[in-house]
Amino acid sequence: MEQVTIGGCASYIALMDMALRRSMTVDEYLVWSETQRDPPRTELINGQIVAKAPERVEHTEAKLSAAIALRAAVASSQLACRALPSGLAVRIDTHTAYEPDALVYCGRELPGDACPIR
Repeated sequence: MEQVTIGGCASYIALMDMALRRSMTVDEYLVWSETQRDPPRTELINGQIVAKAPERVEHTEAKLSAAIALRAAVASSQLACRALPSGLAVRIDTHTAYEPDALVYCGRELPGDACPIR
């Protein structure tokens, strides 16, 4: 693995072919991501794997605050919803999956191994 600096932060990025010859589906992306030994932070946008920059402390603290606030709001609303921190892919369409900083979903509880949220 090659160490690079992105936005002033050291990062290790696995060698990968970022110029895909065809669009990747979300299902293919999830299979690909499971095969990565040290997976880089990525999202799938319009069928293309897009690398995400390393996070800084300030952003990470803001994500935590957002998740805590969302969880408190959901609890006080007494709705059948759940708040989750970052780390879970959200399928937008067949070729796009984002990983939001925090999210709320409503309805039946998802199983522990669910990925991504549809």
